[in-house]
Amino acid sequence: MTSSDVGAAAGRSRVGKLRGLFAKSGSRGFGMWSVITLIAGTASDFAEPLAPVATNFLVVAILCLLFSLAAMLQPRWRGWAGTTTVFSGIATVIFGMIVIGQNYWTVAGEGRQRGVIAAHVDPVASLQMRVLPLTEDQEALLEFTSAVTTGSSTQNLVAARDLVTETRDDLLRRGMIETLYEADDESLRYLSVALALRERQGDELQVIVQDASPGFERTLFGSTLYLSRVELATGDLRVNFNRRNGQGTVGRNQINLRLELRDGDLGDIVPMELQLVPQDDFRLTGRVELADGRWADVEVPLF
Repeated sequence: MTSSDVGAAAGRSRVGKLRGLFAKSGSRGFGMWSVITLIAGTASDFAEPLAPVATNFLVVAILCLLFSLAAMLQPRWRGWAGTTTVFSGIATVIFGMIVIGQNYWTVAGEGRQRGVIAAHVDPVASLQMRVLPLTEDQEALLEFTSAVTTGSSTQNLVAARDLVTETRDDLLRRGMIETLYEADDESLRYLSVALALRERQGDELQVIVQDASPGFERTLFGSTLYLSRVELATGDLRVNFNRRNGQGTVGRNQINLRLELRDGDLGDIVPMELQLVPQDDFRLTGRVELADGRWADVEVPLF
């Protein structure tokens, strides 16, 4: 027998031992570890406001899996490493499904706030609010989330508008608006923009220039939008841009503003249109273009 044949035989022997070890560990612990991780995963998904800890459990499970696989390379550690690999592998699958579900299997970010099970099963949601030690604000936010995700799109819009406008607590109302803003439903997000603008009614919003054609940035520097009126029923806006009246509309795909710009160099009044769309972190971004070719990319923070 040649040395290569000996090496091949040794390799097959090691592979056979590993397969046998996995088989032994799997038959010994699969059922028990499956039940344990399933219970832990369900608890972490149910236990709002602790549902986000499922992500932490997933990270720990992945690290344990990698460590166990590495330990399998050492003959003296293979006994316990095989069992740990089975356990951490099951945990990775279960917590991975929970994390994916919390982020992608529910609407309006409801899974991230209350867990997948409570987001889809109303009796579980009711039990969750009775069992867990929630504050009044947390309970109100959970009830609000359920109210705006269980009906048709139109029903959800009406429910969201009524619940937000009827809430007297400023911070709770802000939390409701943020919940809508993070929704996957675009109509709910634009309603949240209208509600956020209504919260800022009577305030000035800073217009921040991100980029502009040469010289135009200086013209827009320090510009502000004063919100004089926000009509939730129609989405109509009454604004003042740099002390000149303007108007606009909050639609279902963008915010349109018709403004006037006093040209600092020429002293002329130039009509200007601005279309804004919501981005992350409660920012509205858009582009200004004038008939003479000047342009600017701008940002308007909501809060």
